[in-house]
Amino acid sequence: MCRMLFAAVLLASANVSMAFEWPGSATEVEQVEYCKGLLTAGLSSRVPQGDQRTELWLGWNRLVRDAGVGYEKHPEQFLAGREAFAAADSQDVVEQLLEAGRRECGLGLSGVRVTGF
Repeated sequence: MCRMLFAAVLLASANVSMAFEWPGSATEVEQVEYCKGLLTAGLSSRVPQGDQRTELWLGWNRLVRDAGVGYEKHPEQFLAGREAFAAADSQDVVEQLLEAGRRECGLGLSGVRVTGF
């Protein structure tokens, strides 16, 4: 009887855990080339300062880990991402670009949300 109850509890807990989105099962960035262009242009620009630059570096590290670097499959998306930072001449414009990057590229994800600890 005790074994049957233990098996039922294990089965129920396994089904419940499947309903959660675990940190390792997060979806990948869909516009990888755009994000590469946005991050490289942001890092090469002198306008982002302080926390903005840190956020760009963390986004770059996450993108490289998830997607790697190398040949761009869609160079027009890469160039579109780079051109977004070409007109950035103030902190307000950079903040708007980073806000768009948070939505499209997953910028600003903390270690807890990415790794789970």
